[in-house]
Amino acid sequence: CLEKGHDAEDCPRTKNPSKNSGGAGSGRSHKNSRRAGKGDDDTSNTNGDAAESDERLLPSGFFSSVDDLLADMSIVAKEEGKEQPPPVLFDAGCDVGEALDYIATTQSNKKKSSTVTYRNAPHVAVNAYGGCLCRQLLKPGKAWKPDAQRISWIKEADPDTLFVLGLGPAFLNKQLAQARDIDDSDDSQDEDESTSNDDEEEQDAAVEALVSSMDRDDGVVGFFAKLDYSPDILQRPGYDREAQLRRFRATCSAAMEGDVPIQCRIAPGPTEGDDNDEAENDQVDPYVSVVRDLATVLVEMSPEDSDEILKIHLVCWN
Repeated sequence: CLEKGHDAEDCPRTKNPSKNSGGAGSGRSHKNSRRAGKGDDDTSNTNGDAAESDERLLPSGFFSSVDDLLADMSIVAKEEGKEQPPPVLFDAGCDVGEALDYIATTQSNKKKSSTVTYRNAPHVAVNAYGGCLCRQLLKPGKAWKPDAQRISWIKEADPDTLFVLGLGPAFLNKQLAQARDIDDSDDSQDEDESTSNDDEEEQDAAVEALVSSMDRDDGVVGFFAKLDYSPDILQRPGYDREAQLRRFRATCSAAMEGDVPIQCRIAPGPTEGDDNDEAENDQVDPYVSVVRDLATVLVEMSPEDSDEILKIHLVCWN
């Protein structure tokens, strides 16, 4: 209500968004989202007040009704000269598990003490902390499990953790597929048609792996993909340029089907040096190449005549 002396936690009009349950991120009320179409909700709001819903506040672009309410309240407060609510801080691109692993290596009590240390970190302990979007990679044949040991460990460290999922390097990796099929190399009949069908099936399986995770866990609010053309990365199994682009396209398709944003990350940054170096070496700067591919795929996956909208969250670039 923005009255002086009224703390957000005690205010009858608003709930502390970091303590609410449920998830959002589809750009519309969670009760109307694809994930929530599983029957009536006994806790649903009856008076139409978004502040009384079970929505969780999310970063800009991961919309919820609470976002709209706070925006309206801020406008009213400015017009009436009242104190505006403080900004809410989000870590929109992190890996909590990776941070916990690092903390665990520096402490004798391993995982238990690392969660305590993480909870006491400034970005988690401040009152304005809204939560984080934690990146996690899926593996082929292994469904997303919100109650898995590592995921539970992450949630113990930060109960306000939401997840954005990506495809691991084993997805859509032709090098691995060719290694598996090397014994059948003598049988070349209908090879092109078979390869095309296999590619389609693998693409569909990758999209399904991402989208189905939303049905299993309301805490999954988006997907992510990274294009990294650093020379050392491109040499790793499953990280060649074509494999990265196949996973990127599949993730875009999943984001449109699930009606959630895709977080895009690119690397490396621009190379320092003379502008003539590229022409002399007859090589394209990896930064130029990755930016071109990023733009090409995003335009390709966002046709003007499509009813589906690709929501893009560019979180890491140089």
